[in-house]
Amino acid sequence: MISISNSVLHIIESILSQEELPDFYEENLEQISQLCFYLLDNDFSQLQTPKDAEMMFKTRAKVVRMAQLYQFKFAEYFESKQDLFFQKIWEQIANSKISANRECERLIFAIVRYLGECAGLPNYKEFIKQNLEILLQVLVIPNIAVTEQDLEEYEYEPT
Repeated sequence: MISISNSVLHIIESILSQEELPDFYEENLEQISQLCFYLLDNDFSQLQTPKDAEMMFKTRAKVVRMAQLYQFKFAEYFESKQDLFFQKIWEQIANSKISANRECERLIFAIVRYLGECAGLPNYKEFIKQNLEILLQVLVIPNIAVTEQDLEEYEYEPT
């Protein structure tokens, strides 16, 4: 399910990277949004392997990048959804769905980039400013520290 969703989102993301928004993506924004919300909301406890978890984080990162494309490139179509996407993406931080490990890096980068652009919007600027401490505690500090995984990689290949 996650790998199929990831593939579908990859196609949608590549289409959204174009200059014009095809009618299909405007007309089906509700269904696309519902898929994205489902992927952000669910914990997918049935995912057992680290590879499955990595795929989940990769898929969530695609959702965040798609929200960013819709919101900042095709804002006129996305206006009714932007607050809900912002809330769902913020919940990734607030509900500790992010951890400091390699598997989660893409999601962290996508969220930081998305929030960085949102900080320039008047309706999110104050919220982000008031929650900088949470952003630092959840996103920044854990991910600039040297992890066990980093040490193992360094021991294996010190160059």
